[in-house]
Amino acid sequence: TQGGHGKEGMQTFGEVETGKQDEAQYGVIGLLEIIASDFANVEADTNAAEAAAAEAYERFMVESKKNKAVKTRSIELNSSDKASAEAKLTTDTADLKSTQDELLAAERYYDKLAPQCIDQG
Repeated sequence: TQGGHGKEGMQTFGEVETGKQDEAQYGVIGLLEIIASDFANVEADTNAAEAAAAEAYERFMVESKKNKAVKTRSIELNSSDKASAEAKLTTDTADLKSTQDELLAAERYYDKLAPQCIDQG
């Protein structure tokens, strides 16, 4: 091989290689420009998609925090209602027991009085 004399002196396995860059429609530089352009388009699309996703995420997080606060308050109110209902149940159960005791006493008293009031003649 000859050093630094260009394509003319290159050793090949047959015909002398003249290169096809000059013959091709775009050539290597043209292909690199297309690749750079495609990359710029992909990068712009990716950045836009990323910005949209970040905005959607922020909206989702705000909505989620609001929903969590509403549900937490609902849980607090329901817990309070439950405690009130349980207290009322305890009171009502005690009242029922007392009323049942009174009924039983009244029935026993009635059973004692009934024979005296019924005409035995």
